[in-house]
Amino acid sequence: MPEAVKKERNRLLLEAQAEVSLDGNRRFIGSRQQVLIEGLSTRDEKRAVDPGPDGVAQLTGRTMCDRIVVFDAPLRLVGRLVDVDITAAGAWSLAGEVADGLAEAVPLEQLEQPQPALHQITMPAAPQRGT
Repeated sequence: MPEAVKKERNRLLLEAQAEVSLDGNRRFIGSRQQVLIEGLSTRDEKRAVDPGPDGVAQLTGRTMCDRIVVFDAPLRLVGRLVDVDITAAGAWSLAGEVADGLAEAVPLEQLEQPQPALHQITMPAAPQRGT
């Protein structure tokens, strides 16, 4: 088979797949999906972005049905399950925003830890024998 025919068939196949994938991804727009955050998006990895643990970067993760989602959030959320509101769809991924203000939440480590209340109990003196 001539190379030109192979390339044309491959182009047509990829074009058809992109159209089918985009149609499938569009149905997620407007929904809230639970996403496991995997790390920096390909874009931010290529740019060698280092926002620090509390800095915001473009992260990527996967929905429960294995769709790729990109969104801006603090790097400290990597490895966690978060709810993401899906706002846009492409052929190969979804885009969204972290729901419920989780991205702006203060890390637990930075919250003041309340000191446990100390309760002092005074016990009456035991009566002494033989008095």
